[in-house]
Amino acid sequence: DGIDALLAIAAKGSAGEAYNISAGRGWNLKDVLSFMTAQARKPITVTVDPARVRPVDERVKVGDNAKLKSLGWTERRGVELALREILDYWRENS
Repeated sequence: DGIDALLAIAAKGSAGEAYNISAGRGWNLKDVLSFMTAQARKPITVTVDPARVRPVDERVKVGDNAKLKSLGWTERRGVELALREILDYWRENS
């Protein structure tokens, strides 16, 4: 999806304009971690280091992809598939 977005911007975008490459919905780190641990083949213990938790960080950021969609881009693969592919890659290459 990201590559398709870049190709759409290169082919149809306007020079100097900013485009958000985003599915238009957000995932917080806890949701990503839950998804990844559910896909794991071995048990995973998750620990949080309170010293690294920053209360000022935004929990979820969602990009506005309206300009990107106006170029004809649509999400085809999704975050879930991308995360599965990352896991598969590291299963095969570690």
